[in-house]
Amino acid sequence: MRPALLARMAWLVGLPVVAVWLLAHGSLYSRVDAWLLDHGKALLAAERYFDDVVVLEIDEHSLVELRSLIGPWPFPRDAYAVALDYLAELQARAVFVDVLLSDEREGDESLRRSLRRYPDMPVVLAASAVNDTVGGATDGSDEIPSGVVWPVSSVPPPALQWAGAVLPGPFLDDPVQRIGLISFQYDPDGVLRRFPLLHQVGKDYLPSAALALMRASAPSAVAVEQGVLTVAGQALPVDATSSLGIRYPANPVPFARFSFVDLIGGALGIPGRWVDPAHFRDRVVIMGKTSLFADQVNTPQGVMSGVHVLALTYAALAERDYFASAGPAWAVLMVMLGVMPGMFAARSPRQEGRVSWKRGVGIGVAVFVALILLHGGLLLVGLETSLLAPLLILLMTMGAMGVVAQRDAIRTSMAAADELAERQRRAIAMLSHELKSPLATIDMTLQNLGLAADLPPAVQARHQKIQRASQRLLAMITHNLDEDRLYRRIRTPERHPLDLLWLGREVVAERCDPAIRLAACADVPAWVEGDSTLLRIALRNLIDNARKYSSDTAPVDVVLHMEVRWVNVMVIDRGQGICEDDLPHVFEAYFRARGVVAEGSGLGLAMVREIVRAHDGEVVLQSEPGMGTTAILSLPRVRDDPRYGAKAANVVANG
Repeated sequence: MRPALLARMAWLVGLPVVAVWLLAHGSLYSRVDAWLLDHGKALLAAERYFDDVVVLEIDEHSLVELRSLIGPWPFPRDAYAVALDYLAELQARAVFVDVLLSDEREGDESLRRSLRRYPDMPVVLAASAVNDTVGGATDGSDEIPSGVVWPVSSVPPPALQWAGAVLPGPFLDDPVQRIGLISFQYDPDGVLRRFPLLHQVGKDYLPSAALALMRASAPSAVAVEQGVLTVAGQALPVDATSSLGIRYPANPVPFARFSFVDLIGGALGIPGRWVDPAHFRDRVVIMGKTSLFADQVNTPQGVMSGVHVLALTYAALAERDYFASAGPAWAVLMVMLGVMPGMFAARSPRQEGRVSWKRGVGIGVAVFVALILLHGGLLLVGLETSLLAPLLILLMTMGAMGVVAQRDAIRTSMAAADELAERQRRAIAMLSHELKSPLATIDMTLQNLGLAADLPPAVQARHQKIQRASQRLLAMITHNLDEDRLYRRIRTPERHPLDLLWLGREVVAERCDPAIRLAACADVPAWVEGDSTLLRIALRNLIDNARKYSSDTAPVDVVLHMEVRWVNVMVIDRGQGICEDDLPHVFEAYFRARGVVAEGSGLGLAMVREIVRAHDGEVVLQSEPGMGTTAILSLPRVRDDPRYGAKAANVVANG
């Protein structure tokens, strides 16, 4: 695979995937992912009605009405015995009592007789798991009656771990008594989305209320393998804690509800109190408290009564209407869809060096729609998977595509500008070369004509004017050709060890001007690496500029100063200076400061900056009108090494 393709794949595919993987370890990610999943489920939820389950509510009305009849809450246990007797008469299939009967109370014996009286109507009593063992809870070291413990396979299955459990102790002397745990754990955001089916207290395994109702006749062997909990031949898809995803219907109460006072009134023959036997015949009855101070559960559909959540969980199990994990294959498929625009942009041919942004956006929109439809389809069939990860990957991929497209566009524009400048430079160089020979001939002819002594004064004046113009034009053409050759050399400078102090002395000596003075902080070599020809031109330009804009008697100082990492050459004049508005533009090509009368093309300082930057250095000007200007040329210093001496001297001498 080509390096350029690998780099684009890393930007457009690898970077978004790694970024989302890192984000997935944060709590905010899990909250947003759960929020998306909840809203997707709510959007696709349909109204349901479960005929198989009936909720018998000990509501506020029942507490008030039964106070005078059987006493205040908590009710004596014989009230539940009356309810069970009447439910058996109504031919209910099974009953779950969602009231903790953990201590001895009045009427226990009556309730025991009712629990034993109806073998065809199994009754499951509520138990509660706790994370501590105070307040009478049974911990893992205490012996839990074997009759309520569910046997497991040789490999211990995963389950929700607890420190202890509050059991209906007064009624566990019956070896066939069944219990079901009503405990659960919220998700980190405080919402119940999955209900545990299996609990572990110490070494013992206990069923949830919903699972106990499913197998109310007798405890069943439990096995969990590859995310599937098997109970008496029924396979249930669970997670690492043997929990099952709850499918909440659109309607808040999807089952029949009756008040506990109506059932008791019907059992006792109180006028005006009765229930229709048809609503209870061959149905599972879940009896529990729904009054003001009853347990409330936060669900994706809002706050629900704990009894209603238990009824909903049982109904979901009975009708196999729950959510299971879609598995890693679907998750990988959705991630692959998320990176598809980036893979397309990285592998597709790039037009004029640019990523095909418009086509990438089109594919991104199509992938977004496909992700939403695929996610919705999975939810409809009861499979849940993360939507946030592929969406974030898609968004980051689109963002990376935009960045890469902008980068490629800038590179293309810069390449086009460089190519255009090179064409212009070649054209000007070619034109200059073609004009130089005729102009040289014209200049020579004018010089020969100037030797004639019999020319009239008016003709001589015109002749001299033409000669000066031709010489200026010839000098301009020569300067342009020199600049073209210099520009090509600047692009690939020849770097050699070079003593900048030596070079400064050479340039100052060439000027033969006593007003130009060289000074150094120390008379030791100032080693840099550079092209002696180019650096000589840069120093010449700075010194000539300083001399040009100074008076004939004003001195120009060339000062060399060495730092730990840099060698600085300062060219100081006492000329007219540069105004503050012009100072930021002096290094621009063809720029001429205001008020300047000296001749020049405006290319000298621009050339100096190009040369210095080609040597990884910098040049700046400090100036004050009327006080003069200081040009500071800085180049990276190399280590002092005697081996550089002769080599540098040869470079300077041959430069």
